[in-house]
Amino acid sequence: MGQRPPALPFCIAAGAARRGCACRAGCFILGAAVCVPVGEARIVVAWRLHLSTQPVLAVEHLMAETPFIAAWDSRHKAHFYDLYSAMPSGERHFEREVLSSDPEDNAWREFVADLQAPNDIYLPTVYLAGLTLYQSRDGRLRLYHFQDGSLILEVEGRHIALQREQDGRFLVAGLDRALGLVAAVDDKGVLHIFQQHIRVGAYELGLALGMEARLNLTMPDGLGRLLVSDGEHVLLVDSAGRALHSLTAHYAVGPIAISPNGQHILLGDIDDNLIRVYDAELRPAYQKYAIDLVAAARQVQLMASLPGRKAGLSAVDISDRGSIGFALGGVICVTDLKALDVLPQPRQLL
Repeated sequence: MGQRPPALPFCIAAGAARRGCACRAGCFILGAAVCVPVGEARIVVAWRLHLSTQPVLAVEHLMAETPFIAAWDSRHKAHFYDLYSAMPSGERHFEREVLSSDPEDNAWREFVADLQAPNDIYLPTVYLAGLTLYQSRDGRLRLYHFQDGSLILEVEGRHIALQREQDGRFLVAGLDRALGLVAAVDDKGVLHIFQQHIRVGAYELGLALGMEARLNLTMPDGLGRLLVSDGEHVLLVDSAGRALHSLTAHYAVGPIAISPNGQHILLGDIDDNLIRVYDAELRPAYQKYAIDLVAAARQVQLMASLPGRKAGLSAVDISDRGSIGFALGGVICVTDLKALDVLPQPRQLL
């Protein structure tokens, strides 16, 4: 008779939650594919779960000793899952009336001081009623982007309004969580950059803000760069407002993401629901249909269906190691860059 495989300290073998684990290591999740020993190099085993009947608002990696995926199903509620096992790890629900508090009073200070995930990471982004809040890694710097287009920077308890040179409002904003660099695009398509509360400059990028514009902005940590898109044009811009690399897409660009080290740029193609990954110079590298990635991922829940035909890409994120999180309608999926198809690269003629 063949010997039973040696026990592993942690396992997520298929069906273990109901039938018991072949290696008797105490499996707990249904539908995962492999055993993953604790303490060794961890790999992302693709998984999916149905979170909401509505499109998911945002998906973010929270990298720490115990890395999580944060998924916002609305502007009031965040769900946290272990990146590797998909185990639920808590949730945060924010009352709709939270903005009635005065940002200068003690109640508000206590509220923002507690904006952390269960793995003690300060939440990079917090979605509230009428407000999107961005936090630095250490929680000492916060950027408030209000629904009326105003921006306020909180620096160690002081609140400073970030102003445009002319009247108008900021449509999108972002924060470099390591350097404290702030970037925002106004309703004229002008990019404004601040080093904390000090204005660096305003720059024309040629962004189109027509009826079909889909304006998005995101910033990696500690690189002094930003990624911005109007739905057709994608630009990688430095802290002096210079476009380092640009792309004119032949498809409609939806949600965008850039890895913290700047090596992976992910664009959501909402024409065909394609996950498209580019290198640091916006050269195409990988792609795959989102529905194929979802279908190949192991189902966490006992009973759940695939996204409907009308479901669209609503959120994307990518880590330094190539872990990809995205939302297709109300379904979130975590996979790895290696699951995508590699695109042929141009070569210099001999």
